[in-house]
Amino acid sequence: LKAQKFKAVSSATSVNKAGNASFIKGVAAATSHEIPSLGAFLVWRKGALVYQGYFHGQTRNTAFNVKSVTKSILSAVAGAAVMRGYLTDLDTPVLDILPEYRPIQYPLLDSGQQVERRVMDTLVHEVTLRHLLTMEAGFAWDESTPIVSAYSYAPDRVRFVLDLPFSNDPGE
Repeated sequence: LKAQKFKAVSSATSVNKAGNASFIKGVAAATSHEIPSLGAFLVWRKGALVYQGYFHGQTRNTAFNVKSVTKSILSAVAGAAVMRGYLTDLDTPVLDILPEYRPIQYPLLDSGQQVERRVMDTLVHEVTLRHLLTMEAGFAWDESTPIVSAYSYAPDRVRFVLDLPFSNDPGE
């Protein structure tokens, strides 16, 4: 392997905040060697980025496809929001949190009845934030199908997911 480049974020002082800078660099180098797909190694401590290293041709401007990492980060953010009172109930339906994604109702001419702008599975009204955070929303999603590519190119990924059919009831 080529010699790895390591970069302290701002100064020796910030690297020292993380503890032993040579230890962190050693961990980063060993991790990069063991995980050839590793593109970056960052250490965040006490509210500050204290170390960042990039590997295998990646840079600080590389856009990484983090996939499942997002769930852990979002769960931590949701927990903090609950703790601070921004979210009061994880069992709140998603469509109550994102009302702009509810089906729009239009009156039918001459009948006074309402009709939905588009067909939406009624189960979507039961999906809660907790279901999403625990991956129990019930959407029909199979990583081995073209759905992943379709999702990647969807102009509105939230709408794309909410429009999916269900393979299970939410919470199952």
